[in-house]
Amino acid sequence: MNSDFVKEMQRKRLLFMQTLYENTKGDSLISANIWELGKKLGFSQEETNLVDDYLNSHKYITHIAFGGTISITPKGVNFVEDLLLKPKDTNGDPNISIAGSAIKNNIVLGNNNLIINIEQSPQEDEHNSK
Repeated sequence: MNSDFVKEMQRKRLLFMQTLYENTKGDSLISANIWELGKKLGFSQEETNLVDDYLNSHKYITHIAFGGTISITPKGVNFVEDLLLKPKDTNGDPNISIAGSAIKNNIVLGNNNLIINIEQSPQEDEHNSK
């Protein structure tokens, strides 16, 4: 496993959490479907599975029904809100910091050599402008 794969999976997990938060408005009583979210984000089933396994094992999401129905947990809400409102280290790793300003704005991951901007795709921009 190379570092590019790890960085890409980290980016996908953050994007998934941001999208889940947006879709549920941060309400753990509102459900979403992992497969629909993954498809919306352009993830393969394998990538969606990997993202789901990680987020579920870290208690950011919970499965509430068969078929991929999930909800964001209070821990997941806090994670996304902290991530967007103030710089924060992720998972206790001092080499990676995340800064963000608001939903739909860029999230920038940074360490000494890496900055990744998570932006909406042109398709999402067209859809949101209608």
